Amino acid sequence: MPTLNRGALPDADQARDADLASIAASGPTIEGVIERYRRSLRTRNLRPATISIYTGALQLFDRYLGEQGMPRGIRAIKREHIESFLEWAQAQPGKKGTGASQAWVALMHNSLLPFWKWALAQDEIDRSPMEKVPPPKKDEVFKEPLTEQEVARLREVTRGRTFEKRRDRAILEVLLATGLRRRALASLRVEDVDEARGLIRVRAAAMKGRCDHVVHLTDAALDAVGGYLSVRGNHPLSHRTDALWLGVRRGPGGKPRLASEDDDPEMPSDGMSGDGIRQMLERRGMEAKLDRPIGPHLLRHSSATAAARSGWSDRELMSHYGWADPGMARHYSRSADSDIAAAAVRRRPPWGDDR
Repeated sequence: MPTLNRGALPDADQARDADLASIAASGPTIEGVIERYRRSLRTRNLRPATISIYTGALQLFDRYLGEQGMPRGIRAIKREHIESFLEWAQAQPGKKGTGASQAWVALMHNSLLPFWKWALAQDEIDRSPMEKVPPPKKDEVFKEPLTEQEVARLREVTRGRTFEKRRDRAILEVLLATGLRRRALASLRVEDVDEARGLIRVRAAAMKGRCDHVVHLTDAALDAVGGYLSVRGNHPLSHRTDALWLGVRRGPGGKPRLASEDDDPEMPSDGMSGDGIRQMLERRGMEAKLDRPIGPHLLRHSSATAAARSGWSDRELMSHYGWADPGMARHYSRSADSDIAAAAVRRRPPWGDDR
């Protein structure tokens, strides 16, 4: 009969106690709390896309910790581990084969912040490891807006009487007039258009700042929207959906948007998706033989730039484009300042003209 080693029990107990003490000191892992965190984000009524970005960045960070052999318990994670992750993120290849964009690295930083605030509020940690980790600096790069010639060519390829031409012209003119984000544009319903007052109401759920927004249309946009609405009733889906923009293609470039369990309930079913609008604009840009890809963001940027160059005040820009951050208005105002400076140099050269 084997002899029981009486000394083994205290040793095992000590090892177990040491393990429990180590777990308590390091805290739960990110993987162990991420579902609780995701639930809290849903409770805050954040958009599914925002929740996906926040949790995606957190999972990428957790994977990095594991690959580098760094601690994964949230109480053991320190400032140096986050800085190491951000340094790694900067070295990742971007879309053009070079380093990651500064905007993406800043997104990683900003997406991790809410998790540590949540962990602090939940008493999971005593102090946030990001407390003294500043966001990465971003160079302010000004993207060239559409020229008058490019806009004229886009208008030319969307001129016509067909349903598709009228719809695409209306989308183009609304974007030029309002600079709506593609999600906000795709969320529009027929009742959101007030032709009598010349405006469009955008629902809070579709706005980045989660508040109702009203945008006023130019005469060109109002005419284009009116022309589209006059034929929208002929579309085979018009009787079963209130989505403003209806697709005409099957497959890439305009497949009708169908509701699903995973779909955003605030988005109308059977209408064009934001991606469908993007693909339509790309197709029209190629048809117009433009030398660069055309998308909703470029049209938003071009609209805001044109408004700033027309002399709009920062307050007017913020109100029309739905910005809560005055920095956005200042960004576009600086582009207008550049035009003013260029005109001044031509009019009054600092050192005169020696010709």
